This record gives sequence, C-alpha cells and structure tokens, in this order.
Amino acid sequence: CKRLTATSLTVWGGNFNHREGIYKPDMPFTQRSVIGWRFASLVAGSLALIVLYILARSMLGSTNPAAIATIMLACDGIFFVQSRIAMTNAFTVLFILIAALGAWKYRQTEKHPWLFVLALGLGCAIATRWSTLFALGLLGLYLCNFEIRRLIWKRSGPLVWITSVLWFAVVFLLIPAAIYVISYIPYMRQGHGIDKVLSEQWEMWRYHTGMKETHGYSSPWWTWPFTLRPTWYAYDSNPTGDIRSGIVAIGNAGIWWASIPAMIVGGILAVRDKRSELGLPTLLAFGLWALWGAQKRSLIFQHYMLEGIPFVCILLAALGCLLWQHQESDDKESLGLRRFIVGSYGVMILVWFVFWYPLLSAYKVSNKFFDMHLWLGRLWV
Repeated sequence: CKRLTATSLTVWGGNFNHREGIYKPDMPFTQRSVIGWRFASLVAGSLALIVLYILARSMLGSTNPAAIATIMLACDGIFFVQSRIAMTNAFTVLFILIAALGAWKYRQTEKHPWLFVLALGLGCAIATRWSTLFALGLLGLYLCNFEIRRLIWKRSGPLVWITSVLWFAVVFLLIPAAIYVISYIPYMRQGHGIDKVLSEQWEMWRYHTGMKETHGYSSPWWTWPFTLRPTWYAYDSNPTGDIRSGIVAIGNAGIWWASIPAMIVGGILAVRDKRSELGLPTLLAFGLWALWGAQKRSLIFQHYMLEGIPFVCILLAALGCLLWQHQESDDKESLGLRRFIVGSYGVMILVWFVFWYPLLSAYKVSNKFFDMHLWLGRLWV
C-alpha cells in the first residue's frame, strides 16, 4: 500500500523520500504532489466499486441489486473519504472484495483458478493491514465447510481429501505468506535481512497488543453501526467570517444503522431458505465487524468497520429487491406500500450523502449549515 502510494506520488511529479517513507518540511509539496499522494487510494476505491458490482451480480444473479449495492457503497461517507486520502483502508476493501469474489466463484464453479484469485486477494490484503486475517479466517471457514460437504456428498476417496487439504494449505497459507514477504522486498533492499523482517513482525504484534495509548476519537466496536463517534481528519476550529470547512469520516446512516438488522435477516434467510448468496455476505459483514471485539488492540476507530460495509450493501440491496418483487399473494395495496418504503429508503441514502458531502470533501460552507450536521454535539466534534 505504501509502495503504491509512493509510486503514485512519483508518477504525479511529487518528491518522496523512499528510504524514510515520510514527507519533511523542506520537501516541496506542489499541487501535483497533493493529487499524487491520494491518487492511488482513488484508484483503489474506484476498482473496489467495480469488483463489488461483479461480486454482487454473480451472487444475486441480476444487474439491478448489483447496481444498487454499488451505488450504496459509493454513497457511504467513510468509503468516500478513505478513497480520497492516503490511508490503507480503500486498498484493504478492494483486496477483500477480490478474495470474496474468488471464494464465491470457486463455490459456484469448483474451478481451481478462482482459488488463486482468492489467495492473491488475501495476500495483498494482509500485506496492507493485519486486520485482514479476520477475512482469511472467515473465508477459510466458509470454503472449508463447502469443501467438506462437497467431498462427503461425492463420497470422495482419501487421495481426493488429501489433495483438497493441500490446495487449501497453498491458498490460505503459502501464497498469502509469500505475497506478504514479497511486500518487504523494498525494505530488504535497503540493507535489512530476512531476520530483521521476522523480528519486525514480533515488534508489531507486541506494540499493538500492548498498546496503552488513548485517543479522543477511539470508540468501542459495538458502537460503530450507530456512527456515534466518527473521526475528524480536518476541522476548521478558527473559521474566517461565516465560512468553515472540514473532513469527517462518518458512515452513511441509512447503511450503517441498518447493518445489524440486515445481518440478522440475511442470516435467518440464509439458514432457513438455504440462500448461499446471503450466507457469505452475512458472514463477512458480521465477522469483519464483531471480531474486533475479540482482538487485543485497545485503540480502535469507527472507520475500521468499513471492511464489512460492502457486504452490508449487498445484503441491503438483496433484501430491498426481495421486498420490491411482486408475490402471488400480494394485493395491490401491500405491494405499493412495500415499494414506497424501499424507494423512500433509497432516497434517504442519497439525500444523506448530498447533505453530508461538504463535510466529506472539505467544501467550504456557512457556519450555520456546518453546525446543522453536529446534532450529537461533542460526540461529533
């Protein structure tokens, strides 16, 4: 991720110290540098929308819910902000979506090349953020369950079982580990040996698990769906005249507030009706959020839930389309009411994004309009 950002900066004509990995006050920071610093994240966010559409289209079997899920993610505040800033989150979302696409397509086709897509996505994601280990475990659980049931149903012999175990070892262990090590090549080219790379892993683990620092924007994982403590990346505390600007990473309330109900309903339908197209997004949406409650790092932020939000969007789009569809038992009045609710909900998501856009993009607005967004007072400041 850092390498991609540095490459983007170089392509756009920026000056970057590759050895130290930071900007210094004496380095020029031109307008082109500003664009280059963020361009890689913009590309990652754009590609994530494309992969989400492909994944949702494959899962739900229709262009309509796939397009709706993609539009919903594009209208999420945190996804929008993270896709415009030089942080790792947009890259992680992209790589997790690629891994999920590989897992789903393998389940559909049983063709092994899709396992390499899965392994590539997992490897790149883990090389970007360790939190992707949650996705590795969840997708491993999902595919192991599928593979075991498939082999039992086919009454496969011992050799087939051994072959499957070896395939999964390569996909979930060997390839991701190899990609992770490869990501350290620029570091090793600076004179650090593999022993230093390995010792750094322990140091990172020790740092994160033993972290005692606090932060004003930190929040417990169970509060994230309610968007109670967003993170301000920029805030004009001393505005000039009646004009103010800022950038806040806050989730779209229409999506985040509905995330828990969507997981519950999606899980029930997946189990009761054996709807596998709802099972995988439910597993990933819930797991990539709730597993933060089991990790040892004490300093966590609301935008960490972003990795599961694309799968919440798939669930919401699927459930919305189910409500929209005409059933044989429907009368005209009940169908009309359901479609009114679904349509109003979609409009609410769009209106939220338009209303919050100035505070997602640092667009200068009046103090009065700015303060209209801070209805939770100090929680949101």
